[in-house]
Amino acid sequence: MQGRIGKADPKGPFTKRSCTIEPAWRQLCSRLPFALVAMCGFLACGRARRISLNSATTPQEQAYLPMIEVTGAKMMAARNFLGDRIVTMDAEIVNHGQKTVRYVELQLEFMDLYGTKVVLQTHAFPVTPEGPPLRPGEARNFSVSFEQVPPDWNQAPPRTKPVRVIF
Repeated sequence: MQGRIGKADPKGPFTKRSCTIEPAWRQLCSRLPFALVAMCGFLACGRARRISLNSATTPQEQAYLPMIEVTGAKMMAARNFLGDRIVTMDAEIVNHGQKTVRYVELQLEFMDLYGTKVVLQTHAFPVTPEGPPLRPGEARNFSVSFEQVPPDWNQAPPRTKPVRVIF
């Protein structure tokens, strides 16, 4: 048996004579700088697109709020697999302005049976930095689900108004 296999290499199994791993390592090392440069460029581009949600609203953004409209709001109720009632609002958001919007925060107010008092106030985010921006003139459908709504809610879609945009 030993005659067919040959003697063991005294320098170890990973020498140039006994293994061809060294050229693979050379290829990897020669391509590594290019990969690092590409990765840094990708991260830098991604960082440039990030927006800060903690920053104050600029006067231009505040003035742009009337350009954002929510239309066609419809309410639906269903039961989830646990038997809990889930209320969903389907609506459309429209950008009537001339600027691309990357973030929209809406304030939703559920009214009492007489429509005089707010029984629940919450927020929705139909345009976020993780998704596509809302371009000028664009309309987009969105849905918001509510696990709990007050029992004295008037069953109408909530009053919806934009409270924050970020370009």
